[in-house]
This record gives sequence, structure tokens and C-alpha cells, in this order.
Amino acid sequence: MTAIPGGSAAPPPARDWPGLIPGLLLVVIALAMRLPSVPVSTDRNMDADAPHFMNVAREISRGHGFVNVGAWPAWMKPDSLPMPETFKEPGYPYAIAFLNRWVHDTFRAGQLISLIAGCLIPLALYRLSRNLGADRRTAFLAGLLCAGSPRLI
Repeated sequence: MTAIPGGSAAPPPARDWPGLIPGLLLVVIALAMRLPSVPVSTDRNMDADAPHFMNVAREISRGHGFVNVGAWPAWMKPDSLPMPETFKEPGYPYAIAFLNRWVHDTFRAGQLISLIAGCLIPLALYRLSRNLGADRRTAFLAGLLCAGSPRLI
């Protein structure tokens, strides 16, 4: 709050509610585009990285840390298994392991995290576009293209 001559303080600026509407709309559209894919996604049609992430998440849940017992390169010749994982980023397996406490299924925990992240990516693109100087229409169009992109769904 800033002081006004005479001793009173100016009220805080009003929140930009019209600015929130495009972001919320993008999240809703992204969710609507992604929900039909949830029932048809199974452990039989997951991509190649998913089992790797789930193995690491299982090891984290068991208290072994960020390790994996599978897919070891031949040149490493580890003295013992499991050894520290060096090929994957840690955030996703830790998030799966954390959510698995309530979901009790590593595949569904990973699927839920992917769904949430997928719904937030168009919002992040919208905000990035706005921060880089795009007007609301252009930023919304960028977010909308992201929300409906088959590669991101």
C-alpha cells in the first residue's frame, strides 16, 4: 500500500479477473481434450519411458532411493544392483512415488500426474506468451493450439 498525502493509504490494486478467464478456459479445454484418452490408456500401450519411470518410482517407494534394477548399460558393470539411476530426471518418479501412497497403482499415479501436467501446459504457454508481450488474443490462440495438440494429448 502506498501512502497518500494526508495520512491515508491507497487501497491495493484490484485483481485482473478478466485476465484469469482465458487461463481457466484453456485449462478446461485441455482437460476436455485429454479426458477421453484416460480410459484407453493402459499398461499395454504406454510409451517406452513409462516402465522405466515406474520402476524408479517403485524403488523410491520401497526406500531404495533413486535407483533402477533394469536397463543397465553393459559398459557400467555395476558391483551390485540396484545402482543409482543416471538417465532419467528425478521429478517424475518422485511424484509418482508420492502419489502412489493414495492411488496404490504406479501406472494410474503416473497417468494422473501426466493429466494434470498436460492441462497446465497450455496455461503456462499462455502466461509465457503474455510475459513476452503478446496480446491476450495471440496468447490465448497459442494456448489453445497447445491444448488441442494431438502430440501433447
